[in-house]
Amino acid sequence: MLVSVVMPAYNAEKYIAEAIESVLAQTFEDFEFIIINDGSTDNSLAIMEQYRAKDVRIKVYSHENIGVGSSLNRAMETAKGKWIARIDADDIMLPDRLEKQLHYLEANPAVDVLSCWAYYINRKGKVIGKLIHPTDLNSEEDNKRYLQSNKIVHVLQPAVMMRKEIILRLGGYKSISPSEDIELWNRLIEQGAIIVCMQEILMKYRIHQDSITTKNYIKSLNYDEWIGECMRLRRKGEAEISDIDEIQDSSGLHYHQKLHQILEL
Repeated sequence: MLVSVVMPAYNAEKYIAEAIESVLAQTFEDFEFIIINDGSTDNSLAIMEQYRAKDVRIKVYSHENIGVGSSLNRAMETAKGKWIARIDADDIMLPDRLEKQLHYLEANPAVDVLSCWAYYINRKGKVIGKLIHPTDLNSEEDNKRYLQSNKIVHVLQPAVMMRKEIILRLGGYKSISPSEDIELWNRLIEQGAIIVCMQEILMKYRIHQDSITTKNYIKSLNYDEWIGECMRLRRKGEAEISDIDEIQDSSGLHYHQKLHQILEL
């Protein structure tokens, strides 16, 4: 089996059915679909079970709430696919996402992690913008430039298709939240993995006040700064900063206000 689609979910009853439907509607159909109930207290698990009863490709696993990174590590250890295709429980795959990403990876065998661009949508599913970033992460040479200049790799986590073997071999996600993905991407390129972002919109990425991204937005700014500083120290052969509280972000209020403007659209 080539592809394992992995979706972690925590209290996602409002959106998870639409997310699941978008996976089942893919033009590429030969995949297993692992849905992880990460300690939900709402109706999420019941919705997952309804879909599992309808489609043999779906597998549902439940455990206590341990966070996205740890949940993904568990899922990858049991996944049968060579490639792990990510989606979050409030996002939507466009119908040809898996097909196009697989075609790209088959044509570019050196690539280990492949992301793409996305539409921003609000809680009602209305398109409110486009995430067309990064534009300069298209090749092995770009990865080397990022590494040499200590530029932080940011790609959309629920849009990635990644090589399971190399993710597990290099330690998987660390048990931090948020920004567990940013930490992983930048650690991977230090070990020679190649990360690319397709310059094509293949996802709808939901921004709403109940999302983990939104609730942790200010915290994520601090984590991003901490990850960046640890990255630079590590690459100089120095000890990482162990306490995130040593990092302060003065721009949090500005970005927080901007985010609320987006959410109100």
